[in-house]
Amino acid sequence: MDFSQSQAGGRPLQLVVEISAGIRQVTALSRQVNLVALNAMLAAKQAGSQARGFGIVSGELRQFSGQLDRQMHELGDFIGDLVHSVAESARIRLHVAHLDQIPAAIQPRLAGAATRIEARQARIDSDGSERWFGLGNRLDHALRLCNTGVALSRAAKIEAVYGQALAASLRQVADEIEDAIATILGTLKQLRRALAHHAG
Repeated sequence: MDFSQSQAGGRPLQLVVEISAGIRQVTALSRQVNLVALNAMLAAKQAGSQARGFGIVSGELRQFSGQLDRQMHELGDFIGDLVHSVAESARIRLHVAHLDQIPAAIQPRLAGAATRIEARQARIDSDGSERWFGLGNRLDHALRLCNTGVALSRAAKIEAVYGQALAASLRQVADEIEDAIATILGTLKQLRRALAHHAG
């Protein structure tokens, strides 16, 4: 998913839509990590004491995926509020553009309405700026959480080695988890870059 394309025209609503799509992708992947980690815990339990470490790391990975899933739901709610703010800002700008096209002879009679609309636009823009900043903070937090997930997936690969007869299958599970987390991290980094580009 290429988020940079939407920013060429500076279309904030398009950016919000693409970030929302990225959040849905991350949510689906975090649920995949949760399921794979659950299966890994069951496999480690069957393997017995030699895969105990792998089972512990798998449990940690399930906790990580649960935390990430919750963060993505919060982000989704936040995006919903941001969509409303962006749409309202676009609507107010349209009103201002219409006022600018009114003949000069009539404009003095509409001065009060123009002032109220401009004040509302200023409030919405200020609120929107705070929301964009808050979105960036939330994405940064999710990225930090993903760094924990990367470390856990590496630990799972190390622990898989001690699985003896099940080492190959445990390694395969660990690789699958690592790939999913790498994709999550890549998606979140793209979202953050797109947001930084919008702010710049």
